[in-house]
Amino acid sequence: MEIWIAVLIVCFAGAVGGVVNALMTDNSFILPKTQDGIWRAGIVGNIIVSAVAAVISWGISNQIADISVYAVETVKTQTTPAIAAAPIVLLTVGSLMNALLVGIAGARWLTNAIDKNLLQKAASDAKATPPNEDAARNILNATPSEALTYANQ
Repeated sequence: MEIWIAVLIVCFAGAVGGVVNALMTDNSFILPKTQDGIWRAGIVGNIIVSAVAAVISWGISNQIADISVYAVETVKTQTTPAIAAAPIVLLTVGSLMNALLVGIAGARWLTNAIDKNLLQKAASDAKATPPNEDAARNILNATPSEALTYANQ
């Protein structure tokens, strides 16, 4: 298999991990958006981050880490053989499962970073308003984006 085809397959597996993460969190909207000045990734942002994370993880694995990406051909002489043909790239089920797992983890990292910003903004906004027990109860069980909405009410 050509290395670039394998990269695309690993990207796809990582992207599936990003979709899984987006659906498990409150990022199931398609396009990135901002909420009260905080950038939210959505499914598209999760897909991009998780696909890149999966390819990086696969690229540094022992299986393909030593494959030449670029080699200069040398002139074949009596004492120096020409550079060998390109190596065969094997993409195993284990590599695909690793790409899926790293895709979920990469997207989860992005989601956690954004959720932290949402919760910090919610705490700041809640502190700036008069006490409201109903809002406090709602924030307790809310997602980070819902918590920000309740804090602003």
